Amino acid sequence: MIQRIQTVYLLLAAAIVSLFFFLPLGHFLGDVQQYVLTATGLRTAEGGVVSPTQPMKLMAVIAVVMPLLTIFIYKRRQRQLRFCYASMAALAGLQVMACIYLWSFWHVMQGFEIHAARLSAGAVAPIVAFVPVWMAMRAIRRDEEKVRSIDRIR
Repeated sequence: MIQRIQTVYLLLAAAIVSLFFFLPLGHFLGDVQQYVLTATGLRTAEGGVVSPTQPMKLMAVIAVVMPLLTIFIYKRRQRQLRFCYASMAALAGLQVMACIYLWSFWHVMQGFEIHAARLSAGAVAPIVAFVPVWMAMRAIRRDEEKVRSIDRIR
């Protein structure tokens, strides 16, 4: 049952969340220096790490791995649904954590006369990945309903 549509949805969700590692979350422009917030830390324009963000990196790894694990437990649809709920919780936690880091670094940077701060595409990756996980849950529920209806006929 690996060739079901929920596999495509879960792979799509994992791919979208993996973009979280490659896209910046936000940019902070100051008088002299430019800072970029990524999943691995707050970096200068030259690439030096100013402040690491290990908890956010760990949460991002969990949010990528959960949909991939969900694909391979296709024989147990109820457990697959629970893993989807856990994936959604991990995505929500990752989004909250990204917002907290963006907010805290923005407040820290205000002391250094930041002229501009803006969000980047990576900041919304967990929200976008939420949709394919939800669609996968719907497909898993439909499969479960089909199996139950066939069992009733026997």
